[in-house]
Amino acid sequence: MNGQYPAAPGADAAASAEMKIWFEFFAGNRHWELEPYFDVDGGRALALEDTEYVVYIEKPGPLELTVEKHGYDVYWIDPATGESTKAKFKGDHFTGAPPGSAHDWILHVVREGRLEGMNKSYKFASREIVMQEVESNSPKVPFTIEKPTEDINVRVAPPFAAKVTRETRATRSMMWLWTGDVSADGQGYRVLATGPKGVMRPLTGIAKNYPAIMHLRIYGMNANGKVYAIDRALSLNQ
Repeated sequence: MNGQYPAAPGADAAASAEMKIWFEFFAGNRHWELEPYFDVDGGRALALEDTEYVVYIEKPGPLELTVEKHGYDVYWIDPATGESTKAKFKGDHFTGAPPGSAHDWILHVVREGRLEGMNKSYKFASREIVMQEVESNSPKVPFTIEKPTEDINVRVAPPFAAKVTRETRATRSMMWLWTGDVSADGQGYRVLATGPKGVMRPLTGIAKNYPAIMHLRIYGMNANGKVYAIDRALSLNQ
């Protein structure tokens, strides 16, 4: 889920048994096609979208998972024993909680019929695996720009503020990066600020000619590592 491969060097008998459960679980799915997946709240996920979703819940609690709209088989798996409970789900927004709260859990949401069909054929094709695509200027972005909203005097330090518009467990811990550039003058972009709100340094030197149009962009990364971005054009003057 971090884009890394697991390892268990020097594992004792108990750890080896757990690694055997891990191996057998992934041997039964299309592990070579799974990619980090971020439309989840309450866990961390891998997915082959439209087919199967694997969610690790380190600290059991309410979980929400957005999927493609289909019927799915749902398995809650105890990673220490390999035991599982099965249910059915149909729709595009799964909500639930693990069977118990004493330890971590794995949730496997899968279209078993489609998976079985895919496993009967081979397709040779190269494709680029992108760790994630930045969600930009879409209804899925869970925040907006509160400040600045008006023209900026480059000699005056402007206030800045981002407002979270969709409260979830993932958006309660956000990291922020504000950048700006005046493309017409070819000066390149500048990091203007970090954090949800505060005051930027004066923007003197960001452009050669005034008035100018600055492209303001804010990046926000939630607790699951999903990155969003929104843009705004602002006028600069002296």
